[in-house]
Amino acid sequence: MNLTEIGNASQFNEYLGALGILKPHFEDIDGLWEFQRNNEVIARVEKGSCGSTRFFLNVQRLCKH
Repeated sequence: MNLTEIGNASQFNEYLGALGILKPHFEDIDGLWEFQRNNEVIARVEKGSCGSTRFFLNVQRLCKH
């Protein structure tokens, strides 16, 4: 799996919207959230124990969308 980190939540949400994926409620995520399509991870949010949040997208899927 080849995920690319996206620098901020706003940009991450724009990409999700372009793919037709409903954005997760970040405050409801406890550790990890993933969106999969055809058994492949398309988007991931990782929330660290110290409160930091990281956003990842499968950019190969963006290009094929």
